[in-house]
Amino acid sequence: MSTNRYFPNVKVAIPIASAVLSLLAIAAAGANDLSASPIPDSNDRSTNLLENASNSTDRPPATPGVTVSQTLLAQSNLNNIPVELETQNRTFSTLATALQVTGLNSTLARGGPFTIFAPTDEAFAILERNQPGTLESLFQPENRELLTRILLYHVVSGKADTFSMRPGTRWTVQTLARENVVVQVNRSFDVFVSSTSGAIGAPARVILVDIPASNGVIHGIDSVLIPPN
Repeated sequence: MSTNRYFPNVKVAIPIASAVLSLLAIAAAGANDLSASPIPDSNDRSTNLLENASNSTDRPPATPGVTVSQTLLAQSNLNNIPVELETQNRTFSTLATALQVTGLNSTLARGGPFTIFAPTDEAFAILERNQPGTLESLFQPENRELLTRILLYHVVSGKADTFSMRPGTRWTVQTLARENVVVQVNRSFDVFVSSTSGAIGAPARVILVDIPASNGVIHGIDSVLIPPN
């Protein structure tokens, strides 16, 4: 039995070959355990990317003159964030499964707006190649709290699409895990998200931008961000 260097409290012992059966069993077991909501009120201004970024050389501006009703009307044909991730099943299937197992799919479907920096399936595959057994271990019931924290580390309150980001800017924002990440845009308009503890292949690069949802926006990233221990 080995200890995962990114998750020192998680023991990796189950063969990868059983991962599919394990995920199905865990999802079934967790279906009745979706009532707990670790997400703070989306009106908590301390987590608002658009208004309360700290250490910023610039910050994305809010869109003036747009009412809530106008926004909802414009987005009435869109699904919420978890459903949009599920519809992109060839890109975000691992993330969508993780949200279901933890119950965050139900929680993130309500309220907002949220911005989610969503690891792609390839990002999770890189994590697994570097640390075999990590994903299966994280999906075990005893590690559900840790998995929830990792997922919340990829979500911030407020909506920030690339149209509101300026090249050459950098700012620090608080995630719904109550830990900060750094978002920066280089002069070539590439967007990067950095974990304070360092993700595999950090900083994570935004490779899929501005996937709209009824309650926010999704940006696909190429690494899984690891929150501080």
